[in-house]
Amino acid sequence: MKTILVVVRGGVAYVAEETVPEGIAVEIIDFDNLQEVEDLNDPTTPEFSKIARNYIKRTDKEMAARLASNS
Repeated sequence: MKTILVVVRGGVAYVAEETVPEGIAVEIIDFDNLQEVEDLNDPTTPEFSKIARNYIKRTDKEMAARLASNS
């Protein structure tokens, strides 16, 4: 099994590059600093791939539905 090591210290994530296989890109999504999906249009938001952006949008909708069902 291959392992990609991501270390989080003080809310900052670091990827151990030597654990990432060649040809693989690692993206770290920090939901703590992403207040709303609309923040993806903010130029100060880090660039994410289309796959990561779709994941963020899907996760945001799932979270909104979960919160609505709990109220």
